Amino acid sequence: TKTKTKTKTKTKTKTKTKTNNNIVMNESLENKVRRNWAKAHVWIHNVYAVLALSGILWTLFLVDYSSRELVLLGALGGYLLVLLIYAIGITKSLGRKSRYAEVTQNLHRSIHILRDAHRYLNCCISDRKPNQSINYLEEHFVTRLSEALTELNAAFQLVSGRNTRTCIKLLKSLDGEEMPESGSADDLASHLCVTTLARDAGSKVRCSEKDEVEDDKHKLTENTDFLKIFLGKTSYFFHGSLGEDLSYLNSSDSGPIRNGRRRDYNSTIVWPIRYRHAAADMKDLGEGAPRQILVGYLAVDALEKNAFMEEYDVDMGA
Repeated sequence: TKTKTKTKTKTKTKTKTKTNNNIVMNESLENKVRRNWAKAHVWIHNVYAVLALSGILWTLFLVDYSSRELVLLGALGGYLLVLLIYAIGITKSLGRKSRYAEVTQNLHRSIHILRDAHRYLNCCISDRKPNQSINYLEEHFVTRLSEALTELNAAFQLVSGRNTRTCIKLLKSLDGEEMPESGSADDLASHLCVTTLARDAGSKVRCSEKDEVEDDKHKLTENTDFLKIFLGKTSYFFHGSLGEDLSYLNSSDSGPIRNGRRRDYNSTIVWPIRYRHAAADMKDLGEGAPRQILVGYLAVDALEKNAFMEEYDVDMGA
């Protein structure tokens, strides 16, 4: 009986996973259509204005007009020219801002998925009653995180108009090394590395082979973005042209810098993921214990330069 129950549970889990993946892929396609249409309908109007203005200028050299007709054509051409300049200005200043309204659906779904993942962890707590707790499955939890990252990544792709990657990195101690009980932040950093916990659906497929052989390859001290946040030098890391910053270190670089561009990505935002102790726990930890502990990072990147806007995009991931 137990064997049958386990088999049914596994079958249900696999079915749900496949269904969720299908939904994620469909939503990704939907966002691609929405992103392309957001660009297309504005530029269609601009092309129309250019063609109309070109037609007016062309006819001036082919047809003989009276003074009155020339004045009318000049007025119409001037109006179209001003309209074209105005439309281009609006496209650049408000085109991207208007897309932030469209990503609320993706952000809403991402938050709901994270809420379900939190509830799942809460049900796995060991001190709950036996009939109320469930067994923790890391694969299930990571799958939920991947779904949430896929929605968040779709939001970044929609507002930036670029192909992006989103992932969660965890901090851990280097294999075979013991963490010192005390010391400076720099001393602690030399004993730590970062490893990938979850990725969005698209980059998960592309980066799966690299993630499987990570081990302790990515030392914290060899990654500028993660290190700066760990040392408290910045609350988040933002950069739009990494290829031009020769001081930037990244242990994942797969090739040399060419023409001021890195092979993997040139724009990135990194946020800290912290665990906040409850007020009751602080009494047991003792005086001087930090209220928050850095446990990992949320990161998004893109191959193109200046793919993100610090003014708005940082708040999307914070």
